[in-house]
Amino acid sequence: MPLTLSNRLGPYEIVAPLGSGMGEVYRARDTRLGRHVAVKLLPADLASRPDLLERFEREARTVAALNHRNIVTLHSIEESGGVRFLTMELVEGQTLAALVTPGGLPLARLLDFSIALADALAAAHDKGVVHRDLKPGNVMVTREGRLKVLDFGLAKLAATGPGHDLTHAATVAQPISSPGQLVGTLPYMAPEQLVGEAVDARSDLFSFGIIVHELATGSRPFEGVTHVDLSHAIVHDPPAPLSRVRADLAGDLERVVSLCLEKDPRDRIQSARALADELRRARRVLERGEARPRGNKPLDPTTSIAVLPFANRSAAAVAEVGHALNVATVLEGSVRKAGNRVRISVQLVKVADGYHLWSETYDRTLDDIFAVQDDIAQSVVKELRVTLLGGDADSQASGEARADVAAAARGRGTDPEAHRLFLQGRFFSELNSAEGLQRSVTLLRQALERDPAHAMAWACLCRTLVLQAGQGFAPVNETNTRAREAAMRAVELEPDLADGHIAGAWWRSGTAGTGARPTPRCAAPSSWRPGPRRRCACPRCCRTRSGGPTRRWTTPAAPSSRIHSMRSYTVVGRPYMVAGRFREAEAVFRKAVEISPDGVAFRLLLSMSLFEQGRLEEALAEAQREPAAWARRFGLCIIHHALGHAAESEHALAELTRDGSDDSAYQIAQAHAIRGETDAAFAWLDRAYASRDAGLSVVKPALRFRSLHGDPRWAAFLRKMGLPE
Repeated sequence: MPLTLSNRLGPYEIVAPLGSGMGEVYRARDTRLGRHVAVKLLPADLASRPDLLERFEREARTVAALNHRNIVTLHSIEESGGVRFLTMELVEGQTLAALVTPGGLPLARLLDFSIALADALAAAHDKGVVHRDLKPGNVMVTREGRLKVLDFGLAKLAATGPGHDLTHAATVAQPISSPGQLVGTLPYMAPEQLVGEAVDARSDLFSFGIIVHELATGSRPFEGVTHVDLSHAIVHDPPAPLSRVRADLAGDLERVVSLCLEKDPRDRIQSARALADELRRARRVLERGEARPRGNKPLDPTTSIAVLPFANRSAAAVAEVGHALNVATVLEGSVRKAGNRVRISVQLVKVADGYHLWSETYDRTLDDIFAVQDDIAQSVVKELRVTLLGGDADSQASGEARADVAAAARGRGTDPEAHRLFLQGRFFSELNSAEGLQRSVTLLRQALERDPAHAMAWACLCRTLVLQAGQGFAPVNETNTRAREAAMRAVELEPDLADGHIAGAWWRSGTAGTGARPTPRCAAPSSWRPGPRRRCACPRCCRTRSGGPTRRWTTPAAPSSRIHSMRSYTVVGRPYMVAGRFREAEAVFRKAVEISPDGVAFRLLLSMSLFEQGRLEEALAEAQREPAAWARRFGLCIIHHALGHAAESEHALAELTRDGSDDSAYQIAQAHAIRGETDAAFAWLDRAYASRDAGLSVVKPALRFRSLHGDPRWAAFLRKMGLPE
């Protein structure tokens, strides 16, 4: 009996239809409690059979007793005016079916959904409740990003005898299904369901495997043109391995899905709880960075080393960093200062077992910090040559060590006080706030007044000025001119120092609107900075050192919690975003916000990592706290759009367009792309190109432009940018 808005079932006011399948489903308002619920009418043949209805109601009470965050709650079974109906928790969001995309979900999000679904199955199976119609259309993702399973146990609460089903199907059937013959939806059925054998909890696990395979790859593991073809494939054909479609899925997840898809229930994972445990183990491996891309070489037992910033560290932390960086040994140490004396302790640790290969303590006075630094560095380099490379501790080794240290010390000038001012200036530059950047410029200019030959200070000044201009904190043309002069000065002073060439790349990327790359003389940076393992150290670079296109973006190990370089955290977070590792991106962006709450776009980046996880309300809260107007409006525009707040999204876009048409064309293009306004997105991309917007340096991997990739204008735009298609 279809209902209209004028209908009322007892205390429930019908608000709107939601769907159909096992009876009609409506959104309704409970006038007693003032809340909205879902109302589902029971099929007439069930409601007219007292024996079946009694058993249905008894077993429905078992389902109603399920209390789990990932299962939609069944509130009651009621009757009004001869109509029998269920009331359930109202879930607003979208189904997993709507999230199935070509190429599959990012791995971190896939694992989050898989674990939540496995937890829901475990909670139900523990109570003896089997779903029997598990499919993407029966699983919702709320606006807050929480997974909820619908119709748990309602597809078949208990058998009523051969050939009779209580419900036919729990929800709307997929286009390829067999209503009235089998309980469930054909593409997601287990083999035992199809051949009429007994069905138990392990049948749900087979359906789970199909769902995860589809979310991971964008296609189901079994296909067929007709019902007969599909049924035969499910019963007889082996599924294609996940890694054949996506190389990043090799390992634990591929093994777990394969076990779920075993034809014989006895060969599958035997419980949903064991399944959830396996998936959590896979996620821990991913979060710790232990899963390495295919093709990585094993640890070299002698010649690979990571040098960590000198601070107190536990042996466990050293091992974690060593494995993350894929090195065999780690050099780490600590610095303690008392008055005019300093004690530096250094140790070389073998990653595999934590064994100390070598350690030494140096006590010095600070009459000349440069002399102390060089003295200790020479001693350490000499010892490393002997311990790692098997060299002799002779005068030649000492001479080579001195030469290595002298090369590493290029560009720091000769005035210790100027160097101290430079270090302070670099710190404030990392804050990326209006006040921090201005303070950085002041300190760097003071350093250069004392020591005009400090090439590293000139390079840092260039980067800071580019940031000032790019964030709108200083006149663009004048500031970029001074930035160019600073970069040229750094290169003139030290032609072989990477910092000056990298600074030049910053200037070019900030003014040319394309991926800048260093000059052919670019070498390794003189100072260690945490950052992604990219093929070139230059910021925003989309090309290799030789000028050819990079084959892929690689993701970094998570930075140490003791690193206080705010922009370095954002540099690490961006490749995580491109790789779809949004939880890891969230972690590093949160660190950046913690250290510099007023840093420009730090909260925007954090909100985008939450946005990609489907945690829209959290994303909205962070975007609202973004201090930079352009970044705040951009974030609010796309998040309100995703939440269905059309007016709020339109208002934010109008403000962004009004005040940022000259310097935010790239962000405006992204906003239109997210909103599905393709023509406007390409029009603003052209404006960004014409104005040489620096954002275009990362246009190719940008997540916000994914909706444009199938449009022929996208390939044409990349060609115009000089980027590989």
